[in-house]
Amino acid sequence: DASAYTASFNQVKSLGQDVSLTRTADHTNVATFWNDPQGTVTTSGHWNQALQTLTTGLSINEKAKVFAAVNIAMADAAIAAWDAKYTYKSWCPVTAIRDEATRDGALDYDNPDITGDAAWTPLFATPVSPEYVSLTGAQSQAAATTLANLLGGDVHSFSIAADINGDGIDDMTRSYSSFSQASTEAGQAGIYGGSQFNYSVQDGQLLGENVAQYLTSNFFAPVPEPSGAMCVLASGMLLLLDRRRNRSPGT
Repeated sequence: DASAYTASFNQVKSLGQDVSLTRTADHTNVATFWNDPQGTVTTSGHWNQALQTLTTGLSINEKAKVFAAVNIAMADAAIAAWDAKYTYKSWCPVTAIRDEATRDGALDYDNPDITGDAAWTPLFATPVSPEYVSLTGAQSQAAATTLANLLGGDVHSFSIAADINGDGIDDMTRSYSSFSQASTEAGQAGIYGGSQFNYSVQDGQLLGENVAQYLTSNFFAPVPEPSGAMCVLASGMLLLLDRRRNRSPGT
């Protein structure tokens, strides 16, 4: 709605500008860590790096299940996010902010709560794709929710290292105390980097969570053990069928 757009517009305009006076040093580190330029592992790679330590101690079958579930969840979330991007075809902050500068004062378009800036530049180059919804937010929330569902809850301490310039060397490490903390940070990175609106991040995270909940409920749920009564009944039926097959003709 209009209020969500206004709040998101003003937030990214302030925090995501290349020369922002409100973005903290840690905000800049977050944006840099999750920026994922060409040649780096990207969002899914970060979560796969985390999986290597998070699955330590699990059996090979359990590891395979967790890796498969998380990567399928991220892939499905990405498909849904890209579908949304080219369904809604929403403009990115840099376009919106610069365009608003040409509209300010025009009675047909003016929003008194936002002000454009024709020279506004984001911290990092904006991806050449529609903005809504956040791909990083969707994939990260899908991974975080899947991990929480499969590994006994959200609270797990882990670290992720990142090669931020594509030279093959890890340049930065971020540490987290929960899956949701990492997912939230990944989504916010787009705001700090100047490429995402907050409502897009929130909707992307909701998309990712819905994908993960469906996946883990329908395809990666534990297989229930048959009850003792059912085992006895099944054994009895097999014994009866075996006796009938072996009964002599005419008896």
